[in-house]
Parts: sequence; structure tokens; C-alpha cells
Amino acid sequence: MSRTEDRRQSARILTEFPLVMHDEKGVLIDDHALAHDVSDKGFKVESNGVLQKGQPLRFSIQLNEGQSASGSGRVVWVERTDLALWAGVEFTRLSWADRPRL
Repeated sequence: MSRTEDRRQSARILTEFPLVMHDEKGVLIDDHALAHDVSDKGFKVESNGVLQKGQPLRFSIQLNEGQSASGSGRVVWVERTDLALWAGVEFTRLSWADRPRL
């Protein structure tokens, strides 16, 4: 069992959604990122931006049928590959209206 499987406590949507991320001051991190494995707790990011473990951020995920969900999160792990940066983001703020969409 992998480290990710050990921690999973809720169902995930195994797909990818367009994602825009800003730092807590509103500076753009990546406007062409992808959110993978979305759950009601957080998501996995595929990005060409720069993220660090513990970093707070703001995000907007473009869901199916023109819907979106936005809020704040915290980077809980980061892994760099030859093709992209991967990171786990835990929600720190997500509205009750957006939560059921995920």
C-alpha cells in the first residue's frame, strides 16, 4: 500500500480538472495546472509552477458542466518529476455550496 492510499479517508473522483492557483497574496502560481483525485478533503496537483510543502494557496477548479469550486488550501506534500511538479493540497477553506460539487 502506498503512502497516499494509507491516508485516504474519503472517496476521490479519478479524473482531471483545469486548475488555477494563486499564492495567499494573489500572485499567480499556475493558470494551466490540473487537479487530480479530487475529494472533499483535497486534491492532487499537476503543475509547472513552484510549490513548497506547507505553502498556503488559493485555487479555482473548473468542474464539469461549467461549474467551478474555489477556496483555500495548504500544500501537504511535493514531488518533482522530469515532466511536472506533483503536490497534495488539503482544503483549509471551501464553501458548503462548493463541497457537494466535489
